[in-house]
Amino acid sequence: MRIPRLIWRHFEGGAYLPMEAGTLDGPVHELPAPRRLVVPLAQHEGRPARPLVEPGQTLEAGTLIGRTDGDHGPGIHAPLAGRVTAITRVDTALATDVLAIEIAVSEYCSQHTSSLPDQAGKMPTPQQSRPALSGGRASSPPYGSKRETPGLERAESPPPPTCSTSGLHDANRKDGPVKRNPTELANAADHAGVIDLARPFTPLGEMIREAASSRPDHLIINGLRAEPMVTANLRVLRDHLEEILNAGMVLQAALGIKRIWLAVDRTARRFVRQCRSAVAGTPVRILALANKYPQAIPTLLAWTVTGRETPPGRSPLQAGVMVLDAVALADFWRALQHGSPVISRVVTVDGPAVLRPGHYRIMVGTTYGEVVERAGLKAPLVRLIDGGPLTGRCVESLEAVVTKATTTILLIDHDGDRIPTPGPCIRCGECQQVCPVGLDPRKLLDASERNRPQDVVRLHPHACVECGLCSYLCPAELPLAEAAVKLKHYSARS
Repeated sequence: MRIPRLIWRHFEGGAYLPMEAGTLDGPVHELPAPRRLVVPLAQHEGRPARPLVEPGQTLEAGTLIGRTDGDHGPGIHAPLAGRVTAITRVDTALATDVLAIEIAVSEYCSQHTSSLPDQAGKMPTPQQSRPALSGGRASSPPYGSKRETPGLERAESPPPPTCSTSGLHDANRKDGPVKRNPTELANAADHAGVIDLARPFTPLGEMIREAASSRPDHLIINGLRAEPMVTANLRVLRDHLEEILNAGMVLQAALGIKRIWLAVDRTARRFVRQCRSAVAGTPVRILALANKYPQAIPTLLAWTVTGRETPPGRSPLQAGVMVLDAVALADFWRALQHGSPVISRVVTVDGPAVLRPGHYRIMVGTTYGEVVERAGLKAPLVRLIDGGPLTGRCVESLEAVVTKATTTILLIDHDGDRIPTPGPCIRCGECQQVCPVGLDPRKLLDASERNRPQDVVRLHPHACVECGLCSYLCPAELPLAEAAVKLKHYSARS
């Protein structure tokens, strides 16, 4: 019998960008614990949390220090043991002047050395390396477990929601994973502070509650690369594949989802084979896709897989599709297994100015200056970008801090700092041809420059997915993407 071949859709527009994986195969280095952490209380594009601690209070690693008002909302946790020194303000890549908790890290944590390579590229011996603090192959101890810290008292912290995960991934189980209560899962995700890393960085608990009411029939685990030079999510996926699949199957069973998919780049043939072996005996199906930028954006990936269009400005859940980032599922699994909160990120540090590019596990609240110091510079730093080369945000100060939404830090030197010099439009139509949602970026720019808000509605800027591809490919170097985003936010307010 001939098995029909599945042919997936390709959206109009987009482009196949060079996706070199120079940092992908390297290890995850542990960045040394800084002496001071400034943990922002707004780490996703939503309401900020309120502080739950006061200056002078001693904390253990993982203590809940902030949460949004009400019962629901992602928690903010102390990444390391220490003492609260101030309730202050700090800048992040997402916002400026954000309320934050300043923590003086205990001497116990900061006296350890790093597992960073030296300038010759050699790694220190295991005795010289600082043990992993959370995640990675050496995961953190369960949340709330006692960690001896000289000179510090144990801080009180509410226990995490209990959620048994026995018998989740068993090839011999024909009835699939044990079904859980969606509310229970959402509360566990909120308590651990898990957020999805696709913009707008939505809390996972909020997504689970919305899915429980909207009843999607597809769950897609997004294992595609978002942009060139962005490889941290793939590193996490490869290191924690089984855990990510388990977390996805837990959600599938709890929400009654019919089909679950893992989307990966088909050019990574060895990893595709590894994925097919890992999902044997499970309901997960592998999607080996041609990664056409910006296909990794959830709305576009949902259309590629299911053919369903997401209403502009809405979540794919409105089309019956739940798309989750692989990193969020890895965090979710640790929350279910141990109640472990999200206190660090595996971050790609790359760019022409960096001396030691690679993946670094960085504590939330670490300043970018600390990252630059540890990764090293081989040329004077001109620009620091949080995010990928097409959609990243320029960071104005090295005193700004890393958040849960940080996945990539690009260090740019003078030669690599390309400042656009806009010229007259040559009417090539390239921007309109590559736009994945069929907008006309030239008309959006014209409406923005001429200050014609009446033109906004008919140009549909709310459909923009903010991929930045129009500006990237414009031969006249016009600020097309900036104009589209500006009008998108204007239409959202009006």
